[in-house]
Amino acid sequence: MRVFVCLAIIAGLAFMAFAGDDFDKLDALKEKRASLALKMHKKRVEMIKSDPSLMELQKKIIALEKELAIRIDNNPEMRKMLDELAELDREIKNAGGGGD
Repeated sequence: MRVFVCLAIIAGLAFMAFAGDDFDKLDALKEKRASLALKMHKKRVEMIKSDPSLMELQKKIIALEKELAIRIDNNPEMRKMLDELAELDREIKNAGGGGD
């Protein structure tokens, strides 16, 4: 019985060591991905700022997004939900929860 317990402990420790390696590898991959995503974002911003046609396209997209938001927010059902959300945010803030 003791041999079985010892083997189980050794197997568990070995599993934890391998799992730790996998966790470290996964963590490193996530960091690398986040770094690359930030680099891509900065490049997009740089490209938009330096290319007048991209800048114009971005302005059009932003104008369309604003128009879409206005039309959606003016829907009576959506307006009711937005009012409810604002009330919940006030309650959270008053309760000391800050609010996002």
